[in-house]
Parts: sequence; structure tokens; C-alpha cells
Amino acid sequence: MKSSLMSWLKRVTGVLLLLVILGLVIDFTLSNDQVIRINVAEVMSVSVRFSSAIITAFITGGGIGLLSAIGIIIRLRLKNASLGRKLVRRNNEIRKLRSSNLKGLTNNA
Repeated sequence: MKSSLMSWLKRVTGVLLLLVILGLVIDFTLSNDQVIRINVAEVMSVSVRFSSAIITAFITGGGIGLLSAIGIIIRLRLKNASLGRKLVRRNNEIRKLRSSNLKGLTNNA
């Protein structure tokens, strides 16, 4: 019951957040309809709307940020898996040493 309510609230919150962001983007686009020229190395000149240039820059920056974060997350997960395997090996070694130590005590007595 609680889980389904929480997932429903998450969905509603996500949809509302997307609608607010969409509204802000539409307002920004309608407010900034000036045309600007973008010169790249004084060779190529492109005329675009100011709002399109800014939105494209934000989306590109967000995409680059997500790609770099994905790389870091993958590297950390691989390291975590490696450390987990080392931990299992060490725990097995400790268990074997304890059992051999106990066997040695019972044989000597």
C-alpha cells in the first residue's frame, strides 16, 4: 500500500516537474525571439534565434555532464565489484584459517 502510494507520488511529482520546465522553456522561447549571428573562427556565420542558441547550449552541457558522470559511475561500480571479490576471498581465507586452527587445537589435546 505504502509502496504504491510512494511510486504514484513520484510519478505525479515527475510529471508536474516536467510540465513546469516545459512551461519555463516555452516562456523563455517566446520572450527571446531576437536573431543573433554566430561566427565560428570568422569563417562561418550562422543566424539563429537567441532562445534556440541558449537552449541548445544548456542541453549540450547537460548531455556532456551526464556522459562524464556515467563514466565515473561505471568506474566506481567496477572498483566496487573488484573489492567485493577481494572481500569474499579474504573471508574464505579467514574461515579456513579458523577451522584449521580449531582442528589443530583438538588434535593436540
